[in-house]
Amino acid sequence: MPETRILIVDDEPSMRSALCRTLRTIPAELVTACDGIEALDLLHEHPRDAFAVAIVDLRMPRMDGLALLAEIRRFGPATQILMLTGAGTIETAVQAMRMGASDFIEKPFDPEALRDQVLAALQIWKAKRPARQAGDESATPGCEFVGDSKTMQEMRHLAQRLGDSDALVLIQGESGTGKEQFAKSVHQHGKRAEEPFVPIDTSALGATVVESELFGHTKGAFTGAQSGRQGLLRAAGRGTVFLDEVGDLPLGMQTRLLRVLQERTVRPVGTERVYPIEARLMAATNRDLLEAVARGEFRDDLYHRLNVVTVTMPPLREHKEDLAPLAAHFLAKYGKKRAELSGISAEASAALHAHDWPGNVRELENAILRAVVIGSSTLVEAGDLPLHIVAGVQPGPPGSANEAAEIPDDAPAPQVAGGTLAACEREAIVTALHTSNGNRTMAAEILGIGVATLYRKIRKYDIRPPEPTPSR
Repeated sequence: MPETRILIVDDEPSMRSALCRTLRTIPAELVTACDGIEALDLLHEHPRDAFAVAIVDLRMPRMDGLALLAEIRRFGPATQILMLTGAGTIETAVQAMRMGASDFIEKPFDPEALRDQVLAALQIWKAKRPARQAGDESATPGCEFVGDSKTMQEMRHLAQRLGDSDALVLIQGESGTGKEQFAKSVHQHGKRAEEPFVPIDTSALGATVVESELFGHTKGAFTGAQSGRQGLLRAAGRGTVFLDEVGDLPLGMQTRLLRVLQERTVRPVGTERVYPIEARLMAATNRDLLEAVARGEFRDDLYHRLNVVTVTMPPLREHKEDLAPLAAHFLAKYGKKRAELSGISAEASAALHAHDWPGNVRELENAILRAVVIGSSTLVEAGDLPLHIVAGVQPGPPGSANEAAEIPDDAPAPQVAGGTLAACEREAIVTALHTSNGNRTMAAEILGIGVATLYRKIRKYDIRPPEPTPSR
């Protein structure tokens, strides 16, 4: 996927820092500018539609927020613009909404509410992006499933068969098995391929935000609703809406979704008017929905409505013959900046094949990314891989894999090539923190551990991480 960027424009350094601290856990590059002129330079330096979201202060020297808003609209029609407003600027904020701003944020802002607004804006940006973008590998039919095992061949053929159908598809499987990639493949092989593919991670948004983003809302429907919003189910047009982690929807939202599936209409928040929808729906979950139904956590009627065509994504441990081509694929994807990198050593390959991959393909991708980032040899070496893979420790069940894999703080220091495992662990953490510019979430992803584990290791080894400094 193309890199996700958020542009932050404010003339107050303290406000830029506060916004960066609040948004640092969102998987996006934070790019800052001190005023509109510097922001314009950044727009010229990046490709068209390079920024998913722009957070822009209304009152700035040299160039105010309204003038910059118009320029951002010209450079990035899909960019979602959130205007920062202080006392006495609400009227101007309304004017900004008329000019194309997505929403506005009042100072001083509530951190949780701000994150919800930005996450919602990111979902809308994804919906508005062209279905196929140059350089977006995931948009090319057939590239989603790397490997020639019988399992992968069957998944490719199934995606092709489902492409021209309008049947609702429920995709089950453990985390990291590629459920969204399968949904994309179905979309790209069908008659809707030129229409938008709109992924919605229901678990990443609060209940009220999910309702507004799915169904839309009218102006004044709730506090802060300064304008109406169409909702992603309507915005997708004749495309495909992919509801990820549908098993996490609250019961009230399940009821509304059931009505949408039955009647093929949506009713925005704040009105009794209904609108038809034409989009195809697909859903995915890593939960056992039948168990959730038995516990009263998921509606029985919604389960049967979703369960028209059920596809189960296989875990990586069941088709390990695809591990080598997958690793090579990710190495080619992330190793472009290291021209000297030519492959994977025998020791590293043996460690990869000995691992059970409870995090599946996503865990493998992160392991290769980490190796590319911290390695310095012409080959990926065993010591470049996440520590639990090097040590041959098999993590616990999915969902706790990274936490279960860590080495106990009081464990003896086993020897590995280049020193003790503890020394290697400390060095890897320091490298990841510097590589991620102090972003703990990104560093944890590079290392293949949980964020809580990373903080504990930082304290254990008395590491002084660099403070996050957003890129210009």
